[in-house]
Amino acid sequence: MRTEVVTQFSIVVPNKPGGIASVTSVFSRQAINVHSVSFTDTLNQGVVRFVLGDPDKARRALEEAGFFAVEAQVAEVTMSNNPGSLHELADALGKAGVNIDYAYGGDNEDSTSAKVTFKFSDLKKALKIVEAL
Repeated sequence: MRTEVVTQFSIVVPNKPGGIASVTSVFSRQAINVHSVSFTDTLNQGVVRFVLGDPDKARRALEEAGFFAVEAQVAEVTMSNNPGSLHELADALGKAGVNIDYAYGGDNEDSTSAKVTFKFSDLKKALKIVEAL
């Protein structure tokens, strides 16, 4: 398994048509690539999480557009796309007392590997465990 620590931006948006587009328009205008995205909703609002190609540029662009973004360090884990791969990781983390707060992702184009973005309760400890697998 390979890991990379990346910056994730979480932004609260209205849960209505065009809510996410109000944020993605900022990235489009500034030519900032979206590497991964997750959206969770409630009745009136949602939280959209982005891993972006240029975090410094994205931070400035979001601030200039008036968006408040919460930043977090997360791990992008590339693992084999085989039955049991996710279990192996989850089991090792659980035994070490590291929680998976949330995750999102999927398989890559070649479908032999999957790239999943994880928010861990203890990033440093999790990275050691993932790299040992």
